[in-house]
Amino acid sequence: MGQVLSIDESVSIGLGSYENCLQTKDWTPLEPEVIEHKFHCREVGNVVLEQKVAGESGQIEIIEVKPQ
Repeated sequence: MGQVLSIDESVSIGLGSYENCLQTKDWTPLEPEVIEHKFHCREVGNVVLEQKVAGESGQIEIIEVKPQ
C-alpha cells in the first residue's frame, strides 16, 4: 500500500542530486510495523532512494542508470 507524502522533494545520493521528486510512504498489511519512504525521481524514472523509517532500519539507493 502507498501514500503520496510530497511531490517536490530534493534527494542527494552517491549518484547525484535530484529535485522535484515524488516521496511515498509504503507499507503492507502483512508487516504493518514496517514503513518505508521511497523517492521516485523523473530524471531516473525509478526509485532512487528507499529508506526504512519504522519497524526496520537501513536504506537502499540506486547506484547506476543505463540509458535505453
